[in-house]
Amino acid sequence: MRRKIMYTLIISCVICTAAACGQKKASEEKDVPIARISGSYYVDPYDPVAVTSSADYAFVGNVVKHKGYEYEDGERPYTNYDIRVIKNLKGELKTDIDIPITKRGGMAVDGSCYEVYEDDFLPKEGDVCIFTAYGTEEGELVVIGANSTLLLEMPEDFVSAINGNTEEYIEKVLEKNEEYRTYVDASKNLLPASEVEAIPVDHYKCDYEQ
Repeated sequence: MRRKIMYTLIISCVICTAAACGQKKASEEKDVPIARISGSYYVDPYDPVAVTSSADYAFVGNVVKHKGYEYEDGERPYTNYDIRVIKNLKGELKTDIDIPITKRGGMAVDGSCYEVYEDDFLPKEGDVCIFTAYGTEEGELVVIGANSTLLLEMPEDFVSAINGNTEEYIEKVLEKNEEYRTYVDASKNLLPASEVEAIPVDHYKCDYEQ
């Protein structure tokens, strides 16, 4: 399965649930416990340069629609979204259409908890985030692991305002965000693949490039 392939390439097979589903922690969607998934990574997820260098795409996106969950091998949850790319940082995704992405994590198959990676979260509709994503052989976009989705604090009217405004306006607002500036700098200082990949990884273009 395509996501199982990406799962193996990006994150090692030693993955466990770090918090039992019975432990209480409010989610952003409803009052359901969160089970934290601990991963062993080939790339340091806390190094923006390494993460951006390893990823096929990095971009600022607005979450337009939450499209529900699907399950790999009948148990690992993935969450499907439609997003609108606001600003490309690495790669050139289309910015004039809603693009589907799939994010590892979501409601457990038995509905008892959310499975979410440590230092990651499941965005909700309306959020503006920095995503680091990988293309799949089928031309899709997958987001997976710690720090793969970073919430940006934007003015309340930002999403509605960007539709009729210029690139200059968007850049002016985004530049006020420190996290955004960090990833812009990372995108300008990409490392060669030999310095960020411990194993050979096939890179694929998604179907939503400009």
